[in-house]
Amino acid sequence: MIQLEKAFPGGPRIECALELPAEGASVTVLFGPSGAGKTTVLRCVAGLETPDRGAIRFGDETWFDSARGIDLPPQRRRAGLLFQDYALFPHLTVAANVAYGVGDLPDGARRQRVDETLALLRLEALADRRPVQLSGGEKQRVALGRALAPRPRVLLLDEPLSALDAPTRETLRSELRRLLARLAQPTLLVTHDRIEALALGDRMAVISEGRLRQVGPIEDVFGRPADLEVARAVGVETVLSAKVVNRREEGLVIIDAGGVLLTAMDPGGIDDAVFACIRAEEVVLERGPVGQVSARNRLEGTVSSVTPEGPLARIVLDCGFSLAAVVTRQACRDLDIKEGERLTAFVKSPSVHLIGRGGP
Repeated sequence: MIQLEKAFPGGPRIECALELPAEGASVTVLFGPSGAGKTTVLRCVAGLETPDRGAIRFGDETWFDSARGIDLPPQRRRAGLLFQDYALFPHLTVAANVAYGVGDLPDGARRQRVDETLALLRLEALADRRPVQLSGGEKQRVALGRALAPRPRVLLLDEPLSALDAPTRETLRSELRRLLARLAQPTLLVTHDRIEALALGDRMAVISEGRLRQVGPIEDVFGRPADLEVARAVGVETVLSAKVVNRREEGLVIIDAGGVLLTAMDPGGIDDAVFACIRAEEVVLERGPVGQVSARNRLEGTVSSVTPEGPLARIVLDCGFSLAAVVTRQACRDLDIKEGERLTAFVKSPSVHLIGRGGP
């Protein structure tokens, strides 16, 4: 259990109340934009920063409690921390870097622990190399090995892929996920990258402007953000100010978004003033005559921009409001999508997520 507050002179106040599973292969992603307070929370858990107030407990152990004057040093918390820049010792070999965290073991036990860790991470052939001789992915595995060798109770990962180039990052993403599943221990992972969060996490905690906004399964948080700040933090591309103008018995509502009527699922428990959130990947684009479709929202508009994004292309359509869509580069070529062209966008009603906004 993490419940803490931390303030910096002239900076934001960070507040976080978060439950971590005490055992099992569960990866909790602490997600949010740069400067939101993610790394500060991680450092407080590790014992490298001291909260102003609150408590940090893991299982039946209290690591920090401001009211009781408890503040265990990092080495007694048994938290394995992987730094963003890996922080390997340049003068030590791979084996010596991994052995650094288990220096209190007898020589024989230490050698065995290092050998087991090197084997787990497929680093045996690199044991005598130094960091300068390693690739980015190899450095990451060595840093992870150093964090794992002491057999930590919880693993703390600070932007574990950010120091890598894009091709290496894509390769190691799935490898890291498989490794975390095999380790079967609680993990708190900090990232601001949506793809990384989706690929590595089981649960997500969104922090924005120093406050924890929403906690839940990855799919729920991305698909149904709790408020406007969460929607913006997780990258919902289209957020519209709208008003409910009709509620239907079948669980649907009609909303008016600046004169454009949309059908959405009624989430219940919200007033008529809403934000309508639509993810770009939920938008289907078509050109020319369209037959019967299951989507309830059919929007005609003009292409205002086409932006290549690797194998994808981001399309912004002016259909009374700016609607973002993502298609493959091949689909973009097949449809011959260009600025100024007229297209039809389809959005299914369950893909229009409503958030209460208060006010008129």
